[in-house]
Amino acid sequence: MSFATIVDIIHSRASLQPEAPAVLFLERGERPGDSDTYASLDLAARTVAARLIEMNLRGKAVLLACDTGLPFVHAFLGCLYAGAFPVPVPAVVRRERGERLRLVARNAQPAAIIVERRTLAVADEVNHLPLFVVDGELTVSTPLDRPLAMTANDIAFIQYTSGSTMEPKGIVITHGNIMANQEMIRQAFRHDASTVVMSWLPLHHDMGLIGSLLQPLYIGGRCILASPLAFLQRPVRWLRAISEYRATTSGAPNFAYELCARQITPQNSEGLDLSSWTLAFCGSEPVRPSSMQRFAARFAGAGFDAAALYPCYGMAEATLFITGGTAGQGARSRSFPRQRFADVSADAAGMQAISNCGKPVAPARIALVATDSQEAVPENTVAEICVAGPHVSPGLWAPECDEGIRPYTDRILTIDGVPHIRSGDAGIMVDGDLHVVGRLKDMVIVRGANVHAEDIEQTLLEQPEATEIEAAAAIAVERDSSEQLVLLCELSPRAPRGGLPLAIAETLSRRVAEAHGLMPAEIVLLSPRSIPRTTSGKIQRGQARAAWLDGRLNLSSWVTS
Repeated sequence: MSFATIVDIIHSRASLQPEAPAVLFLERGERPGDSDTYASLDLAARTVAARLIEMNLRGKAVLLACDTGLPFVHAFLGCLYAGAFPVPVPAVVRRERGERLRLVARNAQPAAIIVERRTLAVADEVNHLPLFVVDGELTVSTPLDRPLAMTANDIAFIQYTSGSTMEPKGIVITHGNIMANQEMIRQAFRHDASTVVMSWLPLHHDMGLIGSLLQPLYIGGRCILASPLAFLQRPVRWLRAISEYRATTSGAPNFAYELCARQITPQNSEGLDLSSWTLAFCGSEPVRPSSMQRFAARFAGAGFDAAALYPCYGMAEATLFITGGTAGQGARSRSFPRQRFADVSADAAGMQAISNCGKPVAPARIALVATDSQEAVPENTVAEICVAGPHVSPGLWAPECDEGIRPYTDRILTIDGVPHIRSGDAGIMVDGDLHVVGRLKDMVIVRGANVHAEDIEQTLLEQPEATEIEAAAAIAVERDSSEQLVLLCELSPRAPRGGLPLAIAETLSRRVAEAHGLMPAEIVLLSPRSIPRTTSGKIQRGQARAAWLDGRLNLSSWVTS
């Protein structure tokens, strides 16, 4: 049977496998909470859809501000069933997120906002919008008999980018984009109806929404959800959920694997059985070979097989997933000279290990293009990653344009007759495999030397003296008419009062200089949770730099070289 949309698939499963478990939410990441079979999930989506149609929201953008959980799932699918365009946004409002929510609302021009009872405060930030409380009104409407008919070219939802200091932009994802990317993930991950996906990733982020919620629903599997806060409070909850529910697929950005390897003690991990976990994907930020190795070594005794590790590459403009390796092969990496990135032996001095993110998964295509000439480059050359395929978004949300879409005109390059979208990421191809170097805009340029900020941060965090540093941001600032390197180091909550001894800070500074040829002008020690991050946990270097220059970071101490 052929289906045009994910909506068609989910609705059909309500008849084909009505009592099969679809979604379970774990309260506090531990206790079983709300759950849905495929039949009850479809009923909830049809009920929400009926209410949205009553509110005349078909073909209109709708802010979706629910926490990770069943209300979010019902609201999101209800929008798709009704032909409304959900705009997922963080449900927790802090000062900086409240401003971001207003920026998203100004850009998206939504016709309404969906919240749940515990996230009603979000609506105060956009109190001019009609309000729908999804877990308070499900009994109001008579459910639709079936979802509204959609085509592959119809808009499914709008994914707003995070991480930039610029005004957020809404990436239009069509039903065809979703279907193409879901099939790519299914094939690459070797999923089938027996797959159990466990995730604490935020559902307003593409990795959580596309990779961890829609994928199991696409294949007829099961999804186990927990909140991001539950993981951050106690990382072992992630692994315990995998162990208890025999999850086969789960993943996260690199920082989560590193956090588990560093913070989960042998006592806390007693009784874990991770032998069911056959695919542990890692993406969304640079995948560090050292983090993969530490995680695998730390949890081998709990049954974790290093062959399950699966570094991959993707971006929101491509729905989510672009490249990956062979499932069951484990994490691979290659060492390149820090300055030239030409292939040499892995044990040579001055080397940088970079994770192998595999090949593009059909029908995706990638090309590496020189930023100056905008021409494709040969293998073993660092250049910008460009992507093509049916999973690539048609453009940005623009309510004032025809069909609500503004094409990516300024980001499209035609390579071998095929339009590709520029990613803004730097990479290198070796034997057809992609190695992601970092963001082009995250270069630290000091005295003519160009170094990726992620590489400097990795060098610092991997030092044995850096165990009390939770995160770091390498930034360039102007001092005495020249650019200088400053390292913003966020201390762990476990760090002793007063920060790090001077000798340790000086050692870290020297190690960075030895590895990259740049001596930090300052090492700044910050209080825990001071460095700005996106809602998915990525370091926001631009905002960190601005906050440091404006004196808005929580300073613990600093060392000047």
